[in-house]
Amino acid sequence: MAQWVKMAEEQGEIVRIIKEEMKADPASHTKEELDAAVAKLKELKAKADDPMNALEDPVTKVGA
Repeated sequence: MAQWVKMAEEQGEIVRIIKEEMKADPASHTKEELDAAVAKLKELKAKADDPMNALEDPVTKVGA
């Protein structure tokens, strides 16, 4: 499960960077790019909080 948490933290940093860049220059990213990054973050957080994912390896999981 720690791997899911790490991946969620990394995605959270990506979202923060996109938001900062958009604040400085609104044309730097589209709203769709931000929405996609946030959606991925929410998905990773849900997986990190799900105890059933504790045994899964997110790196080798098929379809991840």
